[in-house]
Order: sequence, then C-alpha cells, then structure tokens
Amino acid sequence: MSKVEIRAATPDDVPVMHRLLGELADFVGDSEQYTGNVNSFRRHGFGPDRIFHTLLAEESGNAVGLVNYFPEYSTWLGTPGVYILDLVVSRGARGGGLGRALLRETMTQAAAAWDARYVRLGVHGHNESAMRFYRGLGFRESAGESVLIADASALAKPTA
Repeated sequence: MSKVEIRAATPDDVPVMHRLLGELADFVGDSEQYTGNVNSFRRHGFGPDRIFHTLLAEESGNAVGLVNYFPEYSTWLGTPGVYILDLVVSRGARGGGLGRALLRETMTQAAAAWDARYVRLGVHGHNESAMRFYRGLGFRESAGESVLIADASALAKPTA
C-alpha cells in the first residue's frame, strides 16, 4: 500500500462517502436497510447546522476509508467524548493499519476541538472481524448498557 492521506471530507466528497457507506452496508448484510443519501449527508455533515464530521482516507487520490463521528458528553465521566458512527476501510486496504490510523486521527481532531477524553462506538452484532479489531485496540463492551433505538413515529404515539 502506498502512502495514505487522511483529511477532513468536503461537500464534494459526499458521493464517495455514500459509496463507502454502501460498501459497509453490503459487508454487514444490511444493504436493504441503508437509506442514507447524498442530500442528507450534505445537509447534516456540511450544512450550517452540522451534526457529524467525516475524515476521509485516500491512497493515490482514491478513497479507501472513512470515519463519521460526532461529539457526545458523559455525565457519568464528567467529560466530553467522541462517538464513532461509522468506520469503513475498503476490502483492499484492510490489514495495513488504516482503521487504527482513522481512529487515532479522529481522537486527535476531537480532543483538539472538544477536549474529548474517550471514544464510544457501536458494532453490528454479527460483524465478528470488527469486534476482534476493536477489542485488539482495547475497546470493551460497556457493562450494564444496551443500545435501544426508536424512530420518530414510535415516539409520537400517545402513552398508555
């Protein structure tokens, strides 16, 4: 692998982001659930009310990975952190340390911008290779926590 450059994504990178996230959806077997689109990514990742950040990894001008992240705060720890929403490394670029480099750069950026002191992320339950990768870096499952999700329609229902 030649030299890889990691840089902040720009609005012009949105189609590449969409493609890489599609690769991730295919890899984890969730391509039917992947409904993200370039307009939403542009609006929420680069608009005036930006709610996530993206770092893009390029090798010889070709995108080979990305990380999407946003700030969070732990009242338990009393400190800011960073939540990794997506970490994607293209199949041909895996095994060379790119995932670790993307995580390191994310933490460097977040620590500088938000004084982040920890990283939190979720992993698809059947993505064993990702679980091994993260555990190898020192990540551990958060004891006593389960991730729950509800869409807006569920929250709009009147309570019983």
